[in-house]
Amino acid sequence: MKKTMNPQKQIVPIVAKNENDLGVLLGLNSVETATMIYRAELAELVSNAIEKSLLTHAQIAQIAGTARATVTRIAQLNTQSISSDLLVRVLAATGYSVKTKMVKLSSKSVKTLSLNHKLAA
Repeated sequence: MKKTMNPQKQIVPIVAKNENDLGVLLGLNSVETATMIYRAELAELVSNAIEKSLLTHAQIAQIAGTARATVTRIAQLNTQSISSDLLVRVLAATGYSVKTKMVKLSSKSVKTLSLNHKLAA
């Protein structure tokens, strides 16, 4: 007897082991991956600073020169359309500053990643 195929496609999750692998999976080059990582780390720092602050979102927004809703979005890590400059301004409005350091990108940080996965039967 023949087995009938399920007409629904099976979804197989692909998991990145680290930020660099995620960049590869997204088709980013090393510069784009470094930017993605930097922005994600900065957004998390700013979100934490907002949470620790004794100021309201409205007060932080007024000091940073932005809308209260924007501060709320940053606090919720919804920062896709928010510039890095604004993230730094909001961080400063909470009483914190950014300390940066330069790190050499690994020569093998983003090359090619071969994914071989099978659909579950």
